[in-house]
Amino acid sequence: MSSSESGSATPAGDPEFPTADVRTARHPIGRVLGQSRMWLLTAVCLVLAIGLALSSLPTHGPEITINFTQGHGLQSGNSLRHRGIEVGRVTSVELTRNLDSVDVCVVLNESAARLARENSRFWIVRPQVSLSGVSGLETAVGAKYVAVSPGDPNGRVRTRFVGLNVPPADGLDRQGIEIVLRGDKRYGLSPGSPVTYRGVEVGRVLSVQLSVDALSVDARAQVDAAYRRLLRSHSKFWVTSGVDLDVGLTGIHMNAESLATVARGGVAFVTPDDETSNEQAAPVEPGRVFRLHAELEQDWLDSAAGIGLIDVNVLPSTVRLAADWQQKRFGFADRIDVRRHGSALVVEVPDGLALIAPASLLVRPGAAIDDSFRVAMIGNRQEGVPLDAALVADAPTRSLGPLRVILLTESDLPVQAASRTVLRVPDEPEDAIVVRRQPGGGNSAPMLMNIAERDMSVAGNIWHVDAIDASPDIWLGAPVLAVRDMKVIGLLDSSGRSAAAIVPITHSHIRELTGK
Repeated sequence: MSSSESGSATPAGDPEFPTADVRTARHPIGRVLGQSRMWLLTAVCLVLAIGLALSSLPTHGPEITINFTQGHGLQSGNSLRHRGIEVGRVTSVELTRNLDSVDVCVVLNESAARLARENSRFWIVRPQVSLSGVSGLETAVGAKYVAVSPGDPNGRVRTRFVGLNVPPADGLDRQGIEIVLRGDKRYGLSPGSPVTYRGVEVGRVLSVQLSVDALSVDARAQVDAAYRRLLRSHSKFWVTSGVDLDVGLTGIHMNAESLATVARGGVAFVTPDDETSNEQAAPVEPGRVFRLHAELEQDWLDSAAGIGLIDVNVLPSTVRLAADWQQKRFGFADRIDVRRHGSALVVEVPDGLALIAPASLLVRPGAAIDDSFRVAMIGNRQEGVPLDAALVADAPTRSLGPLRVILLTESDLPVQAASRTVLRVPDEPEDAIVVRRQPGGGNSAPMLMNIAERDMSVAGNIWHVDAIDASPDIWLGAPVLAVRDMKVIGLLDSSGRSAAAIVPITHSHIRELTGK
């Protein structure tokens, strides 16, 4: 074979040489995406499915750890409760490393995350029987649970707490003042023992322990915020424990403050009138030590000072209203007259005055016969100054949810209208005083009713009050004043409900009244 036949290469341009047509092939997935848009619909469905799956997952708040000296049969899965509802769940109950206590891990509900704050207190609810009553009976046959008393919801966040061995003293008032009562012995006092003023409970004992030098007994006590004005530097405290028997020719006389003081002990105090003391009007600072006397001295009661629980000069201006209408008796033609009394707050507005009252007082009831509904203002020593019924029923009367406002451009009201600065929008329920002026005004003392924050529960745009039964004819529309600054934070609505309710002032109310 010649070299030309074996070694020479065929020219690339030779038409007899076979060549390949090389092209970039499209990936099968790319070919599908280019030919069809169904992939887009599939991707959207996938994203929606993932989103629904994530949204269906249970949400929860922070996890906290509570250390107890005893577990008392608590188990994983038991609940954490506040105000009778579940706000968290126990995830584990384990011994600590040194085996001397129990760590309980609790996952809070998302809505209860603010319970993980400083000064929140936790305890295990279990059956307890004492002279003062029975508690926790539901856990005798049912599951145990952990109860919580919240601290300041705006306080510092905490995730570890030390649980209480016994429930805290009932009705602890966050805004109350804490003092120390120093006596020669315990006198039967225990946490929860009542502190009374003229027989009315105004506080409670928090703890009892020996003093530092062990020569006396110190009882920490708290006086509720609504009654702290009763405290003065020269207030006198004495023990009310036990029963006082007086046997004489006329028979046997028994004297005791209350059954609670017999069972748990108790403390009473009074503030004598001390005209020579410049400290009488001065507030008492928290932590002040008072001497606890074994018995009452009659001179203290005889010289007791008159002390106003609130400054009457800051009371809001109100007028009394009466709503009258007719309705059929059991659906028949026979008519009956119905009347409902209430109060209205008088406030200045840019164009005149405004009467603010619950809607239940100003709105025509459904059972009222047409044209029979009428609202009248009851003034001093007069039958009544009728208000324009059309104004009450028609649009000029502003509707503010559970509240209604009657706008008056000219009026001979028997009271001076209050400035809008008396109103304040509350962030949440707080300790309050409900005020009602006596009919006829004058110098007569107003009627007061204390409502603690712990007795309120939020339901929509109202606060239900479970601890009081307010008569509609007396308390309907009465202003609700905050204890801490004496501002009006709402009106009391006591009509047509199983329990009274507070309609709080909101930002929308302020905007409607100010026009801003």
